[in-house]
Amino acid sequence: MAKFTCKICGKEFDRVGNGVYCSGPHFRPCPVCGKPVAFQRPSEPNKCCSKECTDKLANQTKSAKTKICKECGKEFHPRQASQVYCEGPHRSICVVCGKEFEYSVRPSEKPQTCSIDCQSKLRMNTTQTKYGVDNVSRLDFVKKKISDRNGSEEVQARRRQTSLRNWGVDNPAKSPEVSAKMSAVMSSEEYLRKREKTCLARYGSRIPMRNKSVQDKRCATNMNRYGQPGHPHSRSEIQKRITDGSKVDNFISFKDNPSEFISSHFDGHATIVQLEQILGVTNTPIYDILIEKNCRDMLDTTFSYFEDSVVEFLKEFVSEDEIIRCDRKVIKPYELDIYLPKYNLGIECNPVATHNSSFVDPWGWNPKDRNYHRRKSLMALDAGSFLFHIFGYEWTNHPDIIKSMLLNLMNMNSCKMGARSTYVDELTYDECKQFLNENHRQGNCGSSIRLGLRVKGTDELVSVMTFGRLRHTMGRADTDKNVFELSRFCNKLNTNVAGGASKLFKHFIRNNQFDEIISFSDISHTQGTLYETLGFQRVGEVPPSYTWVDKYDQVYYNRVSCQKSNLKKLLKDPNIDIANHTEVEIMQDHGFAQVYDSGKIKWAYQLPT
Repeated sequence: MAKFTCKICGKEFDRVGNGVYCSGPHFRPCPVCGKPVAFQRPSEPNKCCSKECTDKLANQTKSAKTKICKECGKEFHPRQASQVYCEGPHRSICVVCGKEFEYSVRPSEKPQTCSIDCQSKLRMNTTQTKYGVDNVSRLDFVKKKISDRNGSEEVQARRRQTSLRNWGVDNPAKSPEVSAKMSAVMSSEEYLRKREKTCLARYGSRIPMRNKSVQDKRCATNMNRYGQPGHPHSRSEIQKRITDGSKVDNFISFKDNPSEFISSHFDGHATIVQLEQILGVTNTPIYDILIEKNCRDMLDTTFSYFEDSVVEFLKEFVSEDEIIRCDRKVIKPYELDIYLPKYNLGIECNPVATHNSSFVDPWGWNPKDRNYHRRKSLMALDAGSFLFHIFGYEWTNHPDIIKSMLLNLMNMNSCKMGARSTYVDELTYDECKQFLNENHRQGNCGSSIRLGLRVKGTDELVSVMTFGRLRHTMGRADTDKNVFELSRFCNKLNTNVAGGASKLFKHFIRNNQFDEIISFSDISHTQGTLYETLGFQRVGEVPPSYTWVDKYDQVYYNRVSCQKSNLKKLLKDPNIDIANHTEVEIMQDHGFAQVYDSGKIKWAYQLPT
């Protein structure tokens, strides 16, 4: 076979067909760094030796060609000849709020709004302009279309099949797993916090039904459907809803004409307990019907000695006309024992027998749930009032302190002075302990820094504020090395020292090094405004806590004192089986009832940077 000479390298090779190049290898330099790069024939494009050199060559090529972006007018290096827009970001003006914003998509896909909120508002405005509503689902023909489609047998059958396939039941809500998940989510702190925030934003209240527009809308719907403001219920429906269905006929007669019913069954008047027994319902619907029919005066109202004693005290300072008892308007359907409209102040008298979470009360009602007092406090706050709780054991053991707190809420302290007439003094442990036990609802508390205000000239102690390292029981972590807790503050009974708290707090700040100061306000007894005055920020809430109260003699112990390791000594019973019984079981067996408060608000103070 004849030999041929390669036109690239000059080597002889065995020619196959018309080939003029040998199989190589042939090399030529990298166009970037000059390193040899293998190739087979000269017609192949020049290749680089590595990806780095390829990228460098591409950048060099780009730098050689530039264009002007049609959207923003910037000069850019196109990736391909047809590219007319730079990579961005480009800037535009939001058509809703007028705010300038950046975007990186192609200008042909340029957004009109700067955020999801503005996008939603634009959609609502467009729908309002076109259809007169903010959502097309509000249009009657759309509602009907959706309703007909969702109610069709085809859709219902598909839903049942999907539910059976996924959950083994024809409705997901019937699945124990789904039910447990829903219950866990809807009772979580995060969900409750989000729901509360949404309700406040939309309706101005934590409870939507307290919003007048919602109430009016419900009444209008009922009038349109049933010809009356409320939803009509058949006898069988009412029988299912009330506590004792066997007494449904009595309840219907009472509901239609409470005045005639009471007159025919009682001697002119009836107590709430008597009506509950004969009607088979709780007191809430009874009060609602009596108020609606203007028959409240036919109810024989009796009050406890506890509540009467509080009212008698109030009468020394306000007229009887200013005191409303058993008010059911402020936090409907719940009742306020005492309400002072002039001061937007509600007072709850909570005797242990009826306001504990351990035992059935003397009338057979179940124990109160742990959020009962908190719920009423928050409802009063929504209504623009403050609800002050007086627990039975407090009224029995510290009546003078509770009376002083009530007078302070009404700004009726008998002694008033300014902080300028006082000076700050560091107190001994014994003097501080005596003052707090005599003037603070919770008494003394361990503290390392004890500050007091004394009156100039007489040296009389009129105010105390204490600080200490944040307690473990109040949430201290091991990393909180320099966090202090403002643990106690109070004035002398029936005394108001204007600016006194600020004077004591500023003294502590000037003379101590700290990273943060934490404190807690009790929702049952205080509004927390003092902390805002001192410059604290509200940082969270603490769920309701409890106190153990002896049902018979009103002796009480806080939660920390009743840890299981302390109970043998506390209750003076060496036979307590701590290993096999819970704290609740042990305390209840010894005649103590668990009484919950309304929770606390957590406050934090940091020096301005």
